Amino acid sequence: MDNARPKPAAAQFATPCAAARISHGQAGLSAVADHIDQGFMAWDRHYLVKIWNEAYVKLLDYPPGYLRINQPLTELLYFQAENGLYGPGNPRDVAKARFASLTGGPSSTIDEFRMPDGRILQTRCHHPENGAFAGIVTFTDITDVHTAREALIRANQELELRVDLRTRELRVALERAELANRAKSDFLAHMSHELRTPLNSILGFSDIIGTEMLGPLGDPKYREYVRDIRASGQHLLDIITDILDIAKIEAGEARIENDVIDLAELVEGVSRMVASHAKRKRIDLIVRMKTGKACLLGDSLRIKQILLNLLSNAIKFTKPGGAVTLSGDWRPGGGLNFRIADTGIGIEPRDIARVMQPFGQVSNSFVSTGEGTGLGLALSKMLTEIHGGGLTIDSEPGKGTRVDVTFPPERTVAVTPAVTPAVTGTAVQEGF
Repeated sequence: MDNARPKPAAAQFATPCAAARISHGQAGLSAVADHIDQGFMAWDRHYLVKIWNEAYVKLLDYPPGYLRINQPLTELLYFQAENGLYGPGNPRDVAKARFASLTGGPSSTIDEFRMPDGRILQTRCHHPENGAFAGIVTFTDITDVHTAREALIRANQELELRVDLRTRELRVALERAELANRAKSDFLAHMSHELRTPLNSILGFSDIIGTEMLGPLGDPKYREYVRDIRASGQHLLDIITDILDIAKIEAGEARIENDVIDLAELVEGVSRMVASHAKRKRIDLIVRMKTGKACLLGDSLRIKQILLNLLSNAIKFTKPGGAVTLSGDWRPGGGLNFRIADTGIGIEPRDIARVMQPFGQVSNSFVSTGEGTGLGLALSKMLTEIHGGGLTIDSEPGKGTRVDVTFPPERTVAVTPAVTPAVTGTAVQEGF
């Protein structure tokens, strides 16, 4: 090779006579190749150019008439090196290296080159084992593909930065929420202690006065006032206890015992505790329980609290003459299901999610009791869930509400069959 670009002589250009020396098959192949968008060029075993197409000429910016039949491959590579296709460097050395990679490399290679005008060309070189050509190279303009790929990479990088920034913001928000939650829990724990101490004194002294331990009160009104004082104090203490329980559960600090609970005793106990309330409101309390197969494994105080909350709620929102039913049965495959059903005012379906939240209350056209803080359902749901169970509500305004409390199979232990004891008062016991 010379340092200067070879200047083709007119006799070297492809002429009708030169073209006539191409076989009929090659001429047909050349005609087909001119209809391909990819640039195409092939050489024989003597490294002489035998065929190319128009796209190849345009992509490599060859001057008109530069290419010719039997032109040495080295001339084309030198031309391409001089035009900066293969990057900086001495054109002769660059062309020599390119020749070595095209002719002595693997049977199939893929490369990408950036043209001086910014276009990006992808080359694929193949060495057929048999046939008229020893090497075939194709050139494809992938500038648009490369631009789209770079845009996608930039978009991904930008997205990663946004996600990282958002993750940091969420982490900071979570840390702040956790700090606030801990502060709330600490505050509630401290305040519950501070409030319970005087409340216990109020309850204790009201009991002493109510029982006239130190002598008669005189006017009967005093006894009435003492009962009101005690009832109000007990109500406030119950609210504080519920709030503290919810705070502990939300903070993940609630601990439950694994007691073996006799269902007959459980049902009898909760039924007796709400029976007088039901009687005062002239509501029938009906108990339908199957208790003989197994015992429930869980925190006896918490499970009793669940049933008491739900039964008290049902009685509170049921009109005189209505009924509240506590039923339970073993589920197929194990597990226990309690159902507390009433014939009360019911809840609109759209309000069910709200009443399941702490302090969640809804106004109702049938009745507005103004009672309670809205903690009972939320606390019952939380206590059920920390036992691995679930609480669901099905209700229809004006017809009543059904609350299902389900405990999983692992919360049951087999025992000898027992008989559910009857519930006294206004409760009706129905066995199976």
